[in-house]
Amino acid sequence: MMRFLHYVVHTEKRLDSVKDSFPIRGHSYLECDKDFGLINQKSRIEVPEEWYEVFKMARIKPVPFDVEKVTQSYFRSWTAFLLKRYRRICPFPSRPLKELKIAKEHPRLILHRDSYNGSWESSVVIDAKFKVVGKNKLKEEEFELPDYLYKDLLPISTSKWKDLQNLKKFLHSSAQDYFNSVPHE
Repeated sequence: MMRFLHYVVHTEKRLDSVKDSFPIRGHSYLECDKDFGLINQKSRIEVPEEWYEVFKMARIKPVPFDVEKVTQSYFRSWTAFLLKRYRRICPFPSRPLKELKIAKEHPRLILHRDSYNGSWESSVVIDAKFKVVGKNKLKEEEFELPDYLYKDLLPISTSKWKDLQNLKKFLHSSAQDYFNSVPHE
């Protein structure tokens, strides 16, 4: 995620800066947490398509949730794409981080700190082959999206598929058809 944010600020130039504050463990009750509390977890769901309706009906006011069907075209190979530009191993431990800052004034760096009010440390994240050109600008490149992460549905193991075949007898016939078509090795 840090690589992606750096890429958005410095290569794509979509933002001037990003500051990410990580919440204290156990104290992360955000608006999205409240939204998930609206989902009827006792709904009978047999196939993934049925989740769309459950999410749409979870909230009426102020407006229903906007549920978008995600296809394989949404999944891109961002890790492989960004590893061409960035160091393979993060140059600082990410676990104790409290804040992270990426600013256009520091094209090769990510600023980070282990407290909410201490001093900022900096680490170089750009691979050495990407040189700074001019004042505070990375080498310009044409915009490109990463390759698709998957070409087809990923197969499950044969043993999992056999387990599904045993369990599908408890489902409606349309759901049984779905689980018959799950790719397996």
